[in-house]
Amino acid sequence: MPKSLYLVIIATFLFTTSHAQKNKGTLNVQLGFSLPDGDFASKNIDREEAGFALSGVNFDVSYSRLIEEKEFGYSFTLRAQTNPIDVKTIAEIFSDAFPLNDITVESEEFEIGSLLIGGFYSMDLNEKTFLNLQLKMGFSNSKSPSLDVLIEDYENYFWSKQESADATSFAYLVGARLNYSLNPKLYLLSTIDYFVTKPEFSNVEITSSDGSLSKVTFEQPITAFNIGFGVGLKL
Repeated sequence: MPKSLYLVIIATFLFTTSHAQKNKGTLNVQLGFSLPDGDFASKNIDREEAGFALSGVNFDVSYSRLIEEKEFGYSFTLRAQTNPIDVKTIAEIFSDAFPLNDITVESEEFEIGSLLIGGFYSMDLNEKTFLNLQLKMGFSNSKSPSLDVLIEDYENYFWSKQESADATSFAYLVGARLNYSLNPKLYLLSTIDYFVTKPEFSNVEITSSDGSLSKVTFEQPITAFNIGFGVGLKL
């Protein structure tokens, strides 16, 4: 992740923490599932933007604050998301092309870190339960997974490796959060949102056992439904 992204994240966190001490708001922590959608989840080898992504994990920390005497508020979110690659399907595709060979495929995960800022509309459902509808925008730093393919038979073998790369891109999400108060300070929360970003990975190296080296540039749409559960603290 670029140093500039770290600096922005730290500065934003310090701002929201000090702001929370001065003006009452809420601090939320949640952990959940990331369910890939669209091209990100596609297993179609003929689609250039197929991501072969599987269900993963997301974690985020956010600070939210209602505007005084209003149903509207603003929120800052730091999010981490990982999605593994469907290496089994990739291996099956190579096996169909090379039916007499043994195929081994290994890969890392997609890793996405995001800083998002936006607003929300809050509705009281009853004395203890309220619903927030959210729209957030910002940027993400995404890391594409490395991919290793080994094709071998009794006498020969061939391997190819695509290196990992990272890229920063615009990101946004739309979603909803349901809060249930346990006491005046603490509440449980559950969320669902749809997250979108589209990084461009540049000059990604591909090497092989025959000594060849090439570089490719490609865009990877990353879209996912995220479902989370956590706790919130009223500051």
